[in-house]
Amino acid sequence: MSTVYVRSLYPLRVEAEDGLKVRVCGGMYEVKGQRRYYRGETGIDLTDYVPQAGKRRVLVYLDVLWNKAKVEAAPATVGFPLYPPIPANGIALAYILLEAGDTSLRETDIEEARVLFEANQGCDPLPCTGG
Repeated sequence: MSTVYVRSLYPLRVEAEDGLKVRVCGGMYEVKGQRRYYRGETGIDLTDYVPQAGKRRVLVYLDVLWNKAKVEAAPATVGFPLYPPIPANGIALAYILLEAGDTSLRETDIEEARVLFEANQGCDPLPCTGG
């Protein structure tokens, strides 16, 4: 049996570009049973989110109302950086760790947030075991 890691899949993947910019690869997603297509975006600049001191996580997400990638930032901290909440109508794509003084991104700064499989609404974790 082979293992496939979510990070290795390209649909809706967030990737580092030059400096503090990221791109989101295109892909397909569903909202309320309707298939939608996202063409992807480049040049999403995270420069304004770099904290003056400490660390901050930002969430790159897909806003399904506008079919556009957006960014949500958590407050900067000197301790463990918090995770920003996923906005309503948003699909989480990746959390990116930014530290004071950053001028570029590394692959290790990007934490996968895409969910490969998700249960349909109204399902409690234990009763949905099939059978």
